[in-house]
Amino acid sequence: AVSCEQLGPCEHLTASSDNPAIAEVRPAALAALRPAAWANQQPAAAVVIVGKAPGKTAIRVDSKDGGRRIRVTVVPPPGS
Repeated sequence: AVSCEQLGPCEHLTASSDNPAIAEVRPAALAALRPAAWANQQPAAAVVIVGKAPGKTAIRVDSKDGGRRIRVTVVPPPGS
């Protein structure tokens, strides 16, 4: 899972995979609460990356405050 925070949970969080056949991205609902503004609590903004097949790809995460590219390598299961 990847959480996003910029002085509180990121607003308008989106994420996509360059190759969903290797790694898929899904929204996450984490149990953790993050402070926001004047002592308000909000759920963490997060996504989960699910490995689908061995290989390399990139996940693009964007929010109201900017974006980031995360390189992902999915390794084959042991003994395969």
